[in-house]
Amino acid sequence: MNITKQKCSHCGNLNYIVPSNNPLVEGICIKCLNEKLDASRVEHFEFFCRTYNLPFNPNTYMTLYKKYQNTVFLEYVNSLVNDGKIRFDEPTGDLWKEVEKEWAKVKTYSEMMLKIPTLRESFEERAKVKWGLEYTFGELIQLENLLINTIKVYNITDPMRLDAIKKACKLSVKIDALIESGEAKSIKDYTAAYQSFLKAAQIEELGQVANEGTVKTVADLYKYLEKNGFEFTFYDHEERDIVDRTINDIKKSIKLEIENATGLDLKIAEIKKSFRQKEEDDASDEAIAESPLNQLISEDYYEELEMETDQRLAEEELDLNYDDE
Repeated sequence: MNITKQKCSHCGNLNYIVPSNNPLVEGICIKCLNEKLDASRVEHFEFFCRTYNLPFNPNTYMTLYKKYQNTVFLEYVNSLVNDGKIRFDEPTGDLWKEVEKEWAKVKTYSEMMLKIPTLRESFEERAKVKWGLEYTFGELIQLENLLINTIKVYNITDPMRLDAIKKACKLSVKIDALIESGEAKSIKDYTAAYQSFLKAAQIEELGQVANEGTVKTVADLYKYLEKNGFEFTFYDHEERDIVDRTINDIKKSIKLEIENATGLDLKIAEIKKSFRQKEEDDASDEAIAESPLNQLISEDYYEELEMETDQRLAEEELDLNYDDE
């Protein structure tokens, strides 16, 4: 298919028209298309393909964009025609079924990178500037995930903490490599350094702050509800202490079962009596120990008691006559 200059249905100027494979959408010139869509944004390219009912191939798009920039939409359609992927003779055909099946398999960022070599190369180039040249593609993915997720969880914005976390991320990747290689001797030193950077970033303190007010257990939920004055509504038409009454009934039932056993009730009564007697004796001994009798009675009391006894004896008449038998 030869793309020639035609009158644009949108602006009316003579220019190269990007053909449409959608019978409900007319083709427009490349100038009007670039005014409405940003050729550098993948989501705009995806919208262009859906609108014009064209196959969506991000890898081809990124390769062409590096070379053609603002004319990438036109060159992309040309490449589809030249490769035989589209003929513009079935404009109502669903070209997205295969595309959606293929992209449904791409579930992670790393898998997407492997699917799109150009995107992977661009990522590696930027990531190596950020982390260093010695890391593999998989390690770069791991570093980015660790850093982004940590910042997201703890809401970190302080540059010094970010620097400490970046160093901790590097050590984490190094520890994984040592574990895989079996170099156990160095793991201890790297782990100690890793913990030091986490401490410098105050991850533990940030975790405590992040967990404040978080309901993790049923006990936390009950505590939260109780603190906020929530009261459960009962729909069984029973009193709120029904559980307590049931427990008491069970206790009484067990007690009666034991007491009504043959001879056991007398033995239990005797044990109770001995316990009560021992409690009374212990209480008496404790009272005597705390307040001895000789401290409560003074010497004057004894002298007064002796004088009263002598006086009583003097007043009594003694019969000293004895009858002889």
